[in-house]
Amino acid sequence: MVGPLTLLVLATAGFSAGVVLLRSRNAPPDRIGRGVDREQVQGFVLVGATALALLGLAVPVVGWLVHPPGVAEALAVIGLMAYLLYLAVAVLVIRRTARRRRPSRAYDLG
Repeated sequence: MVGPLTLLVLATAGFSAGVVLLRSRNAPPDRIGRGVDREQVQGFVLVGATALALLGLAVPVVGWLVHPPGVAEALAVIGLMAYLLYLAVAVLVIRRTARRRRPSRAYDLG
């Protein structure tokens, strides 16, 4: 059971990093909208995906070295849940900073 969970963790990390990298390359600069900093989003996802990938590499090592069954599986499942929680907190942080950095309308004379 360690093998499929390792692949699931690594695939989740790779997919999320790939989506963010491809999306940030292909989207025109004016389409991000709402004052959201594209580099901030990309940074949060890449840091989380890297941590998840490292955890994914640790899962089979723990599975081979630790004798009580289920420790590696629990590590993989907890890692996936922690990544989901991390992304939820990142959304809250990015939204909060985007509200603070809205452009002023001093140039708007209408």
